[in-house]
Amino acid sequence: MSELVVISFEAEADAGSALERLRGVEKAGQLRLEDTAVIAKDQSGNVRVKNEWSSGAEAGAVMGGALGLLTSFMFPVVGTVAGAAAGGWVGSKFREGVDGKFVKDVSASLEPNTSALFVIMRDWNPAAITGAVSGQRGEILHTTLSPSLVESLEQALKRPN
Repeated sequence: MSELVVISFEAEADAGSALERLRGVEKAGQLRLEDTAVIAKDQSGNVRVKNEWSSGAEAGAVMGGALGLLTSFMFPVVGTVAGAAAGGWVGSKFREGVDGKFVKDVSASLEPNTSALFVIMRDWNPAAITGAVSGQRGEILHTTLSPSLVESLEQALKRPN
């Protein structure tokens, strides 16, 4: 089952840093990230959103590329490119990604020089996730996690480095 966690951070770069740490946990096999978005608001109030492709879109692109390759003997380059594009589009329609309206609402609520991290994850290890965000100052804005795990994450986000 997928879980959603949205954390706001006191510094503009902290959401990106937390995502990097979570990517390390993912590489260690302790969780699988399905979709992520990092929002940062600078001193002037300008908002940057970095939304990554979900695994569904990536898988769709790979499958589409493979199908395109099989048909490329008829249409050499066009078959592969069109297949990958179509596969990515189809994969993106099946994903349960971060809702765009929710991302905009959180963006509007951020203070200057702050950031937020949206994560949809699957097959996760609670201790590894808590360890990845430990020491970073932040607040959980929304989650589908159990109350006990939310409490652990909140404690980790309040501890100094």
